[in-house]
Amino acid sequence: MSGGHKIPRVHKQTLVEMNVPVFTARRDAAHDRALELLRKELPLSDRASRQTLYGECDRLLGDAILFNQKSQQTQHETPIARYLHILQETVHLSLAHQRHSDYLVREAQELSRLTGAPPPAGGTGDAFSNSELQMLAFVEDLLQFGEPLLRHDSVERQKHFSDDDRRRFALARAEYDRHYWMGDQPPQATECAP
Repeated sequence: MSGGHKIPRVHKQTLVEMNVPVFTARRDAAHDRALELLRKELPLSDRASRQTLYGECDRLLGDAILFNQKSQQTQHETPIARYLHILQETVHLSLAHQRHSDYLVREAQELSRLTGAPPPAGGTGDAFSNSELQMLAFVEDLLQFGEPLLRHDSVERQKHFSDDDRRRFALARAEYDRHYWMGDQPPQATECAP
């Protein structure tokens, strides 16, 4: 720069503070869509669809974790971060269990074909296994704890938002709701999208 005039640098903390409304909106939208899938769509789905839905829940919870981290003004692990991590790990375990069960059935059928012995009962029907039902019950227990915690955090954050922050939160939330519920395209670039 000429003339000795320097442009002041924006501090990283200022950027985080400026984007808290958008990051919070995205975290909340991703979390709410994951809850919708876990509570309403998974129980009505066949086995193959459940694998896809578990994968989608994993992706959504990954977004919720990422944008929760981005919205934190401290580096300390919060109860919300722990809740989101535990929920995502439980979804991972549910998906892994389902894939492992499918693998065991395929292997048992192959061994049966090779040996001529009848395959074991069980199969890969659409019904939930006892262990998958137990995992979903554990997920519901986590949601009973974590959902109110996340809602409270969102309400508390919004109490400290300026009018412009509230406007940006509302715009971002509407855009991310469309994105996560439709899932076809990334959110449109807006004045509030990071």
